[in-house]
Amino acid sequence: MNRESALCGKIEAACNAAQEAGMDSEQEAWLAEIMTIWTCAYLEHVFRARVAEFARGGSDPATANYVRNQMDRVRNPRVSKMCGVLGDFNDEWKKRFRERAGQPMLDSITSIVQQRNRIAHGERTDLTVRQVHDHFRAVRDLGDILAAVFVVSDRAQRQAARIRHPR
Repeated sequence: MNRESALCGKIEAACNAAQEAGMDSEQEAWLAEIMTIWTCAYLEHVFRARVAEFARGGSDPATANYVRNQMDRVRNPRVSKMCGVLGDFNDEWKKRFRERAGQPMLDSITSIVQQRNRIAHGERTDLTVRQVHDHFRAVRDLGDILAAVFVVSDRAQRQAARIRHPR
């Protein structure tokens, strides 16, 4: 089982356990915090992995290695940070990411990262297990969206190259 699947499984299992267990408010708050951290770990992993995979598939080994090493440094994947990284590669990627993700996903990313930061600094959050699960469902397709951004962009570049340099 890969890391993405493992994190998805943990989050889904925690949500199901909370529904079945009839937790008190303190237990639910604790579980919501754990799920928030797992959801951020999922975001971070997926973002870093997809960018590194794209570089590995379309770049020479040295460039792919550099991108992977740079992506290993990405933490706390706020929307602004993701857009910044994508824009560093290609402004069109940043634009397509915002368009394809849509405002509900971007809002969920923002909310879950903010809540994770509150937890990291010892503050209480006001999220319920249900709310964290809703955020997770909103961001679960991040990998597919990134893959589509890269594929569309890569295709467009190849088509543009063919138009500029017909064979």
